[in-house]
Amino acid sequence: MKHLSSISPTIINMAVVSELCNFISHSPVPEFEAEYKDVFPNQLLKSIFEGKQEVTYIPLRRCCSILNVCCDSTSFKVLVLPIINRAILRSPENQLRIVNSLLEDLSFTLDLCAMDLAQSVVKNLHATSDITRKDAVVMLCTISRKCSEVDTLSSLCKLVYAQFAGSEGKKASQESRFAAITCFGELSKCGIKQKSNLDRVVTVAINLLLDYLERESKFYV
Repeated sequence: MKHLSSISPTIINMAVVSELCNFISHSPVPEFEAEYKDVFPNQLLKSIFEGKQEVTYIPLRRCCSILNVCCDSTSFKVLVLPIINRAILRSPENQLRIVNSLLEDLSFTLDLCAMDLAQSVVKNLHATSDITRKDAVVMLCTISRKCSEVDTLSSLCKLVYAQFAGSEGKKASQESRFAAITCFGELSKCGIKQKSNLDRVVTVAINLLLDYLERESKFYV
């Protein structure tokens, strides 16, 4: 394995590395643990965000094993999050869909970095492009499915709620507010499994919506 750190970081090579990671997940290799757990995620990110070839959905989904084997929630926040946040901020119309494909098959939760990531995404609910708004909705919903803590999901609900009910929402176009409302509803499909915890998030969401409707009712009285 000693030459693997110098392979060209193309998406095809990363697909091969991903299959290697699949096998290693069943039969750990000490040398891999010691030398490559940071190398392969970095190569994957280079192939996606710095490569000259267009990245397509199917090979990208196949590369997720690299992150599942080489990262956990903490290392993802340290190694991966800064790079994908920069990519989204630089070119959301191109990168939201790519980053979402990378997140869909993660085997660990994102509670540790969900709000940092969501802050980069949520402003795109106000994008002028209908496609970019839809991509933002999809990615925020993916983030919610990768979270399992009440506080994280409650904060995510409040963040999206502000996009149609807060000061930003009041200045936004009707299309943007509809995107935010749609996204808010989709957050109910989250990663919380325990009913009592899910009920707590649902209560937060219901109270936010009731507050909005109450304020709107007073406005038109």
